[in-house]
Amino acid sequence: MEWHEFGQRARKRREDLNISQQEIANALGIDQAKVSLIEKGARKVDLIKEMPVLAKVLRCSITFLVQDETGPVTDDNDPIKRLMQQYFPGVQFEEFEMRRIAQFLEPVLQSYVKSSPELKKKVTNE
Repeated sequence: MEWHEFGQRARKRREDLNISQQEIANALGIDQAKVSLIEKGARKVDLIKEMPVLAKVLRCSITFLVQDETGPVTDDNDPIKRLMQQYFPGVQFEEFEMRRIAQFLEPVLQSYVKSSPELKKKVTNE
């Protein structure tokens, strides 16, 4: 994997979602300067600890970041968006609103999904 290409894809995705480097840094538990280095290809991302978190924050697959073979998460396979559409049909949320809602719902949803097989099926379409 070419780290500079990885950094470019991550930066483009971050900018497309209007997410700041500081938000990425907070999610990864690093400082903003290190996120800048990642985007420049000058710092590698820890594949075990940081890569899954980065993909989650950028709402895309790890494969999208690493190989650019698949696109970002779509409405059809994003559990938060499906849940929002179910409870707020027809409401169009701005991207920043969805990010804020997802930050709140993600831990709650994960907690319930772990304890409820029915909810897991509903949310993940498994």
